[in-house]
Amino acid sequence: MQAFKLKENDEVNIDESNKHLTNLHKDSEGYITIASKNPNYSQWHYKKDDLLQRSDEIISNINTYVSQNTFYRPQRRIENGLTKREQDRLDKINAVKELSEKGYKQVQIVKELGLTKGRVSQIIKEIKAKKV
Repeated sequence: MQAFKLKENDEVNIDESNKHLTNLHKDSEGYITIASKNPNYSQWHYKKDDLLQRSDEIISNINTYVSQNTFYRPQRRIENGLTKREQDRLDKINAVKELSEKGYKQVQIVKELGLTKGRVSQIIKEIKAKKV
């Protein structure tokens, strides 16, 4: 994957950046990656329209890279460093734990949370073994 990079002696030209984004990603419905090496590598993902509307605040320094590719399923980390899938798993475990501590039977937990009987049983075994 190549990326468009501003050179150190270039001024940030927002109109040029918008033109580049519009031409390169004109039909894209996916996400565009913006990365920065300032001072450590970080990346963010934006829809084209959001990026164009906020390009002056997003592409504001010389160490910004714009991906020339788009993708449809970003693996974003939520605030505590987990992906959405990892966070959903943790939320289910916590919900089972909470209901179990309130005295709910496994059958009631299955109905309440919409999980399978096997999954609820598995989570309860993990909780009892203190793995989660």
